[in-house]
Amino acid sequence: MISSEWNLIKEIELFLKQNEIKPTSALKMSIGDDCAIIEPTKNKLSLHSTDISIEDVHFIINKNEPENIGFKAMNGNISDIVAMGGKPLIALIALGIPDHISKNFILKLYKGFIEATNKSNMNIVGGDISKSKVLTISISIYGEVFPENIVKRDGAKIGDKIYVTGDIGRSKVGLDLLISSKDKITLENNEILEKHLRPESSLKIIDKINETYKPTSMIDISDGFLSDLNHICNKSSCGYTININNIPIHEKLKQYYKNDIDYESILSSGEEYELIFTSNEKNIPEVISFNDKKITQIGTITDNQKILLYNNKKIEINKSGYNHFEENKC
Repeated sequence: MISSEWNLIKEIELFLKQNEIKPTSALKMSIGDDCAIIEPTKNKLSLHSTDISIEDVHFIINKNEPENIGFKAMNGNISDIVAMGGKPLIALIALGIPDHISKNFILKLYKGFIEATNKSNMNIVGGDISKSKVLTISISIYGEVFPENIVKRDGAKIGDKIYVTGDIGRSKVGLDLLISSKDKITLENNEILEKHLRPESSLKIIDKINETYKPTSMIDISDGFLSDLNHICNKSSCGYTININNIPIHEKLKQYYKNDIDYESILSSGEEYELIFTSNEKNIPEVISFNDKKITQIGTITDNQKILLYNNKKIEINKSGYNHFEENKC
């Protein structure tokens, strides 16, 4: 049990100083006052996003390591900045801490936060702590983007090609494996579970995407491929044709499904944090790899019809993605 909020904050501050990378030059004041102070970069637009992770809704605390919980929560926020074509700079973390959580657990949670922020060359600059009934993590993130690189959801046009980064489907199956297990599952040599517990953003390739594809619209996959593609189509007043045969699927997931791939599960798999984007650039190969991450062309933006093709035949998918108010994620 944590006895003092102030002692915990002091330990977190010390832990950050010992483990974080050197602060960005934009950071003029970090933890220690009422606010952090950031000097915006000249000629850039600022990006702001926030996200929340709640025990038994977004993570199963007794089947997970605190480092994984922190890493995933932070990367979900980082992915939002990347989906706008930008780079994250700082994060603020607010925690609601129940009685069953120890100080050691919180520091391990911060170890996961820091691992994600260090990989993304950003810093944690403050936050808040309160008592709560369940562990609650709320992260606010600040990033920047050159005006010419900003990518929104409403820019897709008829004839644009649709692309996706990496592979999709592993996070949903990883969650299923986690729920069905009686105890914690080791991440060692388990690339399916790893995608669910420790998803990475596409930050390391966003510059290449901006340069090569000049995306007309973009979104990250948080609720499921079809659900998030629909967000683009709704904002852009368009439809799509997707070739299911072109959906990138990890070899380990193919082995898991054997000869009966569940495309409904793959297309509704949330918390993948891959990018879906559209582009009207010509003469681009259907598959390109940057930094060992593939980018695959999987369809085309059309008028208001939404068509899924498998072996050149139309198919129906009943489930498009996750809805927080229809089912329990964990």
